[in-house]
Amino acid sequence: MEPSRCTSEIPAARIDPSRCAAQALNVICATATTPPTHEILVLVLDECQRGISILMVHDTFVRDAVYEVSRIVARGAPVGVRASAVVASIRPGGRADASDINRWYACDALLAEAGVVLLEWFVISDRVDCPRSLASEPPRWPV
Repeated sequence: MEPSRCTSEIPAARIDPSRCAAQALNVICATATTPPTHEILVLVLDECQRGISILMVHDTFVRDAVYEVSRIVARGAPVGVRASAVVASIRPGGRADASDINRWYACDALLAEAGVVLLEWFVISDRVDCPRSLASEPPRWPV
């Protein structure tokens, strides 16, 4: 399921699982700074896909900032828990492009080394793009 817009359904933290990309995007949209500014948000999910934390990093004007944010998440990954992450880069005026494919693979590898599954990475501007899709990778959300 590729998200196209935010809706009103937001899973309750630590209670309701995020079952699809659209639900995770709802959490991101509800958390992001208004008006939109350059920032990266990471929704960390537990083994049941319930939200356990949200990391917000502001002033992420450089597209490669997603690498450092992924390193931070990997270092802080919960031990003994099969965690997953949903990353969102808010880029006012800047959409995803082909260079994000390499960023997808690099961030995926960084997180995987820490035992964290990168479920999705949204690039949000005047639309929502998913570098995973640009890389022709299949969705990672459980059915």
